[in-house]
Amino acid sequence: MKQKSKKDPSADLELAAAQARLTSIDLEEAILGTILLNVGYGGDAAYSEVSGQLKVQDFADRRHQLIFQAMINLSEAGSAIDDYLLSEELLRQGWLDSVDGVAYVASLTEGLPRIDNLSSYIKVVRNKSRQRELVATHESLRLSALSGDADELGTMLATAIDRLAQIRTGDTDDLLSVDAIVRPRLGEVISPQVGASSCNTGFLALDRKLGGLRKGEMIILGARPSMGKSALALDIAANVAREKGRVAFFSLEMGKVSLVQRLLCREAEVDLFLMIRGRLEMEERRKVSRVLGRVMRYQIFIDDERTMTVPKMLAESRRLQTMQGLDLVIIDYLQIMDSVGRFENANRMVTAMSKGLKQMAGTLDVPVLVLSQLSRESEKRADKDRRPRLSDLRDSGSLEQDADVVMFIYRPEVYFRDRPDFRGLAEIEVAKQRNGPIGTVTLSFEKTFASFRDAAEWVVQPDEDA
Repeated sequence: MKQKSKKDPSADLELAAAQARLTSIDLEEAILGTILLNVGYGGDAAYSEVSGQLKVQDFADRRHQLIFQAMINLSEAGSAIDDYLLSEELLRQGWLDSVDGVAYVASLTEGLPRIDNLSSYIKVVRNKSRQRELVATHESLRLSALSGDADELGTMLATAIDRLAQIRTGDTDDLLSVDAIVRPRLGEVISPQVGASSCNTGFLALDRKLGGLRKGEMIILGARPSMGKSALALDIAANVAREKGRVAFFSLEMGKVSLVQRLLCREAEVDLFLMIRGRLEMEERRKVSRVLGRVMRYQIFIDDERTMTVPKMLAESRRLQTMQGLDLVIIDYLQIMDSVGRFENANRMVTAMSKGLKQMAGTLDVPVLVLSQLSRESEKRADKDRRPRLSDLRDSGSLEQDADVVMFIYRPEVYFRDRPDFRGLAEIEVAKQRNGPIGTVTLSFEKTFASFRDAAEWVVQPDEDA
């Protein structure tokens, strides 16, 4: 018969000591006692300060969680918060025995000195709560990794990054006064600078219209197929990278190698079709070689996984932001993204993804440029009326509502091939801009190397056969 191994008592002591380091019971008692000593109504300064920075779950002791919840109930009912009313509320909720009765409530204020540094106590309790949350998340992720399928490693890593990023370490900022908003960012509020709160597209006329791509905003770039959505998005990515910006590019349609080939062609100004088929002449190869080093230094991070969801993109973007920084996210394109869950129809699915992307922009505090396919409605209209409209957003759901900016690409040469005066002309229609003007910006499109250019003054491009 095997003899059971004795449990090392030192391990229990070490665990108890570690758990003690993650709690501050005395400080929790002092915080609750201070609220009771400052008897008043819902606007009481001590209660307001505590409730504005701590949640019920931030208290480690279960008794303190119930007591603080009872205080919240009293405040929301417009009642004073004192020993008697607090005990009555605990009794009404059936919690009084769970907090060791009236005697424990009374003990919170016994011998408690005046506390002038309540904010410091709150900070310690809040930080220890974050530590406990981190430990619990670590243990949950460890168990998930041990029991999970190795084939799902990518999903597990994305989930881990997302959950760790959700643990808040700073002060809460759910509701801030105007003073609290303005004071730390006075220059940004009074005299904002393009570049200080945005990244430029690299197209002068478009940047003048938009004021750059603003942090925390979702920008929709829509067009019919073959209008150049991916080309314009890649142009913007390259222009941001040229200014030392960092770009996350999620390409659900085009492979990473194809994107890099396009980057090289736009930089070297060589024929994309010939490069893809390996038919570049020697001089064109030299051009590509000359720009290769520059392109390789661009901080453009490409993921071409086809089964990409909003949570996974958020997790990957957060990881990049934490490790190297992040200035812009580009998604190509919305309608072929994977959804999380099932939906009655495409409209509801796109609505859910739209709201998720909007939240993603706010969470990362960077612009998120989302490419979107347009419906065929524009194709059905008369020749002179084929410019895209907001109503053309395919399976739009709440796209128009959620987006801060909506832009469309219109290249008339696609429809009017017999009009040489339209060759190379590209119009970017800013159809919606929450914080700025709308209108049309003219660019030129270089079809040979699939890239847009500034067009300060429109010049008709020569015939391709010339």
